[in-house]
Amino acid sequence: MGVSVRLSRNTRVYLPFWVAIPAWLIAAAVWAVILAAMLLWWLLVILPGKAVTAWRDSPRRATRDAQRPVVAAEQALLEEYRQQREEERRQREQAANAEVEEYRQQVQDHEARTHRYRVTACSIDAIKGGEFTLEAEGLDSVHIRLDAKAAIHFLSLKAGDIVQVTLAPEQAGLEEFWHICRANGAKPRSPVELSAGDMRWLGLTGTRSTEPPDQSG
Repeated sequence: MGVSVRLSRNTRVYLPFWVAIPAWLIAAAVWAVILAAMLLWWLLVILPGKAVTAWRDSPRRATRDAQRPVVAAEQALLEEYRQQREEERRQREQAANAEVEEYRQQVQDHEARTHRYRVTACSIDAIKGGEFTLEAEGLDSVHIRLDAKAAIHFLSLKAGDIVQVTLAPEQAGLEEFWHICRANGAKPRSPVELSAGDMRWLGLTGTRSTEPPDQSG
């Protein structure tokens, strides 16, 4: 009688009990020593190391926990600042687009009120003032009456001259006046050239009248 011990796939050895039992006891003792050593290693090295690491990390963890509300507040402020910048940028873009659109409408309005005319009647006196009539094909006649102050700047104007005029809004008077040429195409020696700024700066008054000028004289 004994114990069968398999050494390989095809090899078995039968050991008597008086040999097998001490071998088992020795093997069990070896495993017990190994397990005891592993337990001792865990108790003396691993567990104290974890304790030391946790002790070292506890202040850092406490600091991180204390900083979390601060970090969250800073992130909220940064997000609010980003939203404010985005809103300001959007408002600037809208204002710029509005300015461009307003300028485009002003240009279109100015062009719509600007025409070339021929002076068909002109009676201007430096003392009494005067008036003149502008006519163009496809446009209504324009009769302009000048006071004495304004008439001084229009003395070179003659019947038959070609002018470019920008009428004031609602055709209330003159906004700009540009003397282009004489009836024969010659450039005037002292042309009337008055921009909107000149008209305002000089305080000229050009009033549109529905009655043609008196040509009896």
